[in-house]
This record gives sequence, C-alpha cells and structure tokens, in this order.
Amino acid sequence: MYIDKTKLTFTNVKHSKVSEIKDLASVVVRKNYTSFLGEDNVNYFINSGMSDKEINDHLDNMIVCEYNDEVVGICVYLDDLLHLIMVKYGYQGQGIGKVIIDYVENEMFKKHKIIKLETFEKNYPTITFYKKNGWFEEDKQYSELTGGYILTFKKRKSSL
Repeated sequence: MYIDKTKLTFTNVKHSKVSEIKDLASVVVRKNYTSFLGEDNVNYFINSGMSDKEINDHLDNMIVCEYNDEVVGICVYLDDLLHLIMVKYGYQGQGIGKVIIDYVENEMFKKHKIIKLETFEKNYPTITFYKKNGWFEEDKQYSELTGGYILTFKKRKSSL
C-alpha cells in the first residue's frame, strides 16, 4: 500500500491503541528478529509476555506514528537513548522509519548534543538503516542474555 508520508501524524499513546501497538510489536519481533535471535528465543519473548511488558513499561515514553488513524510505527526514547523504533510489518521499506527517526532525533536534540541507541550485532537491515541516517558505531559489548554482541551507535547534533 502506498503511504503519503506527509499525512503521517505523531501522538502520545492513546489507551485505545495499546492493543494495536502490542500486536505491531509482536509481529515485527517475530518477522524481523527470528533470523538473528532464533525462533525459540523469539517465541519465548512473545509467549512469555515479555514483549507486552516491554510495551507497557514504556508507554509514557512512546511516540506513535499513525496514518489514517492506523498505528504504522512506534518509537521509545529515554533521555538521550533511542530505545526502540518499529515500523509495522507490511509498511516497512516505504520511508516511514526515516520520518519517525527524523522526528524523534529532532525531539531528542532539543535537550542533548549527542544521542545514542543500541541494536543487535546481527540485525543487519537495522544497522544499515542507522548508518544511512548518520549514526556511527561507538561500542560493542557482549551480552550474556542474547549470547551475542550489542552495538552502541551515537549521533551528534548538527551545528547547521
């Protein structure tokens, strides 16, 4: 489906949208994370309720991107950390993620000169997306939890 990106809107979470947000997150995790976290880990994360808990724990720090009253993306940021960005499966690859990250970076740069994010080392499409949008890899730490590396990216506020 074609998306007119000029009609994307950003809001805080509405109670009526929480279920839709949780569905978006579980589908994105299943479709996008299984290749590098493994099916068993993804199934556990979703079926144990950890995915829903992650959403519930961050509702106050979440920005929702909507198109025609449908949630098509979400983003969570905490202080100078871009914690989570997701675009609804089926809407990915249309520039929605770029619109979301531009919006959130602008909000974060109002208070911070340097912002950061973390992602899984093997989350190749996401790493490519971040690099394409001006983020630079800063650090790499092994995670016992995931059995792999977590990459930290940073971006500096432009002086323009």
